[in-house]
Amino acid sequence: MVPTYLFLAKGQLEEAMNILPMLEQVKHKPHVLCDDDVQRILKLHNEQLDTNWIFIEQCKKWRSQSSDNNQLKLMTEIEEQAQNYEPIAKQILALAKFIENDTIDRILEKDDGELALEVLMGKRKFPC
Repeated sequence: MVPTYLFLAKGQLEEAMNILPMLEQVKHKPHVLCDDDVQRILKLHNEQLDTNWIFIEQCKKWRSQSSDNNQLKLMTEIEEQAQNYEPIAKQILALAKFIENDTIDRILEKDDGELALEVLMGKRKFPC
């Protein structure tokens, strides 16, 4: 199971490293995302962050059993992947929460007058 856990941990980190720059690019133009996209990001990374500890705990259990050097190296890699995921996931969640209230769905819910007033008062940038 060690290679399977490594595959999962690597995939989780790789996906997070792909999503983070995308969110950073759109944080100043959140209207390019819809509610569903942001909610999927929030749900996925909250769930993965909540269960990330399993990778490390499982490696501790495996280490307590007899393992060869190759297995130990894989376990160390799993732990590193899991530890590296956590701060990236927290950044993703923070950006998604920042974007959440300004998606295209949130903008389209407003009537024209309300939206115009927000732009004129400087509360919302005019989308370019």
